Amino acid sequence: QMANHISWQPDGQRKIAVSYCNFNFNPIIMNTIDSLVWDIENPNKPELILKPNSSLSTVEFNQKDTYQILAGCLNGQVCIFDLRKGNTPVEQSLIEFSHRETVRNALWLQSKTGTEFFSAAADGKIYWWDTKKMNQPVDKLVFDLEKKERTQYASAITKLEYDSSIVRNIII
Repeated sequence: QMANHISWQPDGQRKIAVSYCNFNFNPIIMNTIDSLVWDIENPNKPELILKPNSSLSTVEFNQKDTYQILAGCLNGQVCIFDLRKGNTPVEQSLIEFSHRETVRNALWLQSKTGTEFFSAAADGKIYWWDTKKMNQPVDKLVFDLEKKERTQYASAITKLEYDSSIVRNIII
């Protein structure tokens, strides 16, 4: 299986999280592919096998709480893993308030709390989330190039970058 996203644990720690998924998603044949957390000093066996409800398309370690992993899913949901609490998500978005397409990118915001993040998907939406309230996004942006925020004309988003030094700006 092919790795599609890798995230290094911050602060010089030795772990990497790797997401694996098949982007040729067929909802009829929905085999979830596990993602892995590796210790780079022991590359022969994964340290932890993450067991999501849907294959993970992207993973990101939290810069403030280095045991938390943010994950975007093939089915459009986002979830949080805590390495101290096992291999299943400790928080997950509700499917009805999640993306309608695969989450292509998710990233933590460098906020004071360390609980906020963005997710972006091929459905052309960017969601702003807070792990303290995962039932639905805090806010959303529809990426319509004509700036009318029309969902039917939204352009797919494959990559997001956030620079905390540039207030209120994200790079799409």
